[in-house]
Amino acid sequence: MRTAALSLILAVSLAACSAERPLKAAPIVRASPDLDLVVREVVFIGAQAQDPDGEVASFAWSLVAAPDPSATQLTPKGRKGEVLELKTGGIPGHYVLSVTATDDDELVSEPDFVNL
Repeated sequence: MRTAALSLILAVSLAACSAERPLKAAPIVRASPDLDLVVREVVFIGAQAQDPDGEVASFAWSLVAAPDPSATQLTPKGRKGEVLELKTGGIPGHYVLSVTATDDDELVSEPDFVNL
């Protein structure tokens, strides 16, 4: 009887060890579509992300290009920074922003870009 019980415990333990664990996956982020920007002082832009194996923890925005970067301010809004307040200083021109998402495993998505 004792041998049977030990055999069962060993079989269950070995089965648990051989099970493959899923690989961790980075989130996938999507920013607002490109916009034709009418000269404005403030613009709000949003992003969404999904994480196939967990939760999205935060968003990070970057200014890639602007007519006058020193006059441009980026302020993340929302609980996780999923909304961006862009202050242009009223300067017309082409703006490019990027956004990434970080998940609860600290994996970072590929960036998505918005052209304004």
